[in-house]
Amino acid sequence: EVFTAKVKGLWPTKQDFKDMTPAVLRGTALGSALGILPGGGALLSAFAAYTIEKKIKLKQGEVAFGKGNI
Repeated sequence: EVFTAKVKGLWPTKQDFKDMTPAVLRGTALGSALGILPGGGALLSAFAAYTIEKKIKLKQGEVAFGKGNI
């Protein structure tokens, strides 16, 4: 039997977009700078952006990175 229930709530909310905007801008800036390097530029920029986001200090009451934080 096929599961046919409606799936809801998959799209990010407006608050989610507001919360992720600083991380997107940081990743864009870092990726633009490191991504132009020949060879491993794209890979290097992805790992650098991930590392920066993981090390940024959390706000009060915010879920830790890797535990559901957008």
